[in-house]
Amino acid sequence: MKMTLKGALCATVAFVLGAGAAWADGTYNLFSIGEAAPMGQIEIQDDVVIDGETYASWWVPTAKITIYIPPEAAYVNMDANNPLVGKSFEGGWVANHTREELGSHACSETMKDHNGEDRALWGDVKWTLTALGDNYDFEISLGKCGDPVEPWAQSVDAKG
Repeated sequence: MKMTLKGALCATVAFVLGAGAAWADGTYNLFSIGEAAPMGQIEIQDDVVIDGETYASWWVPTAKITIYIPPEAAYVNMDANNPLVGKSFEGGWVANHTREELGSHACSETMKDHNGEDRALWGDVKWTLTALGDNYDFEISLGKCGDPVEPWAQSVDAKG
């Protein structure tokens, strides 16, 4: 699902601690895809409603962005054989920077966040669950201002 300029942000992001039926309630380290360089952490925040749809919101403090994903990507059964392993979820993100801070990196149009505030940098998300069971592992790809998504971060520190 693509985000539209006038539509609400959709989401993809996954996250869980423990075994069995679990829910996102913690913090995960992020690493760049490829070199596995540390990128800070991502933390689940709250469920939010955007245009009548519920999303799990995630905060990335080092990048000052909020990522939105469907709840089924965030609240999962921690089973290595869960059919969600390998599945991608679509969503969106917004930056919590001012247009002045962003300069030429800002999008030409704004996007509203879950609080109805216009954000000058935004895009689409693809959140892929890569492992469940002992760990809740995921990869995140981001697009900017309607451009196609590209690999961005992962929850494991593996090069590849």
